[in-house]
Amino acid sequence: MRTGATSTYEMEKVLEPDSFGVDASGTAYKRNKWRGYRLGKHTPRPTLVRAMEHLHPGTRHVFEHVLWDTLRPVCTLAHHDVLNRLGHRAQKILSSPQLRRQDGRLRTAAICRLERIADLDGIACLVTLLRAAITVSDADEAQHLSLALCRSAIASGPLLFSLGIAGPLADYINSHLLCRAATEGGGYGLNAQDFLLRAKLAARIVYAAEGNENCRFTYHEKVDFILDVLHGRYGDRLARKLAPLPMPSLCGPN
Repeated sequence: MRTGATSTYEMEKVLEPDSFGVDASGTAYKRNKWRGYRLGKHTPRPTLVRAMEHLHPGTRHVFEHVLWDTLRPVCTLAHHDVLNRLGHRAQKILSSPQLRRQDGRLRTAAICRLERIADLDGIACLVTLLRAAITVSDADEAQHLSLALCRSAIASGPLLFSLGIAGPLADYINSHLLCRAATEGGGYGLNAQDFLLRAKLAARIVYAAEGNENCRFTYHEKVDFILDVLHGRYGDRLARKLAPLPMPSLCGPN
């Protein structure tokens, strides 16, 4: 997306022109390495990741983010490993004794704060907490966290769109995590289609609100506004239109 390329072939031409040439026999060659990355056949080496960061600052942070590790089918990261790879805002919430109950679980206020981070850090926190609740079969906590994760994803729609991962990420989280959290008809989910519809509706609502205020909101002001809508502070009717769906309508048989 940063390069403006429309194919992995174009990306390779721009980012690694040495992948194209003519061998000793005079035969033209191309490595097609980036097509392999797109298909998931192999992972870029650290040297290439660093080179891309030099060309397009910020890409390394996204590529190496702890969220991708928390989403692996078998996540072996300890709590402190996740914590150490998060930004300051998320670290402060997770490490605050005042935001934890006596049993060690986060208070509702802490979950709401994580929702409002609405970036890869916030999603990684909610994914980690949801996986922990699923592991210990805490149905109430899993339902609460699945709703928080869906709300945060809707609020972070603009960021996820800008990274080019909105639909695929929603589908992956829905099928590999949220479906597992659903118990006895409980839980919430967002497949790509429903997520995109809600993210676009959220964008239109924000646009209308900016028109009323005659100003442009910052990213975090947009997030706060969308989450206020989702929490019903602008009426139940608007909240229901934006709210994630109950999981039974999104999951097939396990």
